[in-house]
Amino acid sequence: MTFSELADVIAANVENAGGGIISRGGNQLSIRAVTRANTIQDISNLPVKFAAGVKPLLVRGREDVT
Repeated sequence: MTFSELADVIAANVENAGGGIISRGGNQLSIRAVTRANTIQDISNLPVKFAAGVKPLLVRGREDVT
């Protein structure tokens, strides 16, 4: 895994996006997509790589490495 790949995974999970406005019955609702990672802990728990039947590699790395 390269640093660029890691940066791409993090960037894809920390951006908020506007979704527009919905008008219903004289009311307007603002829609936006909220990121799934809001804290350093959230970012450290993002999955980076998956393998069949194996626990995913997280941004924070492996805890069982000695």
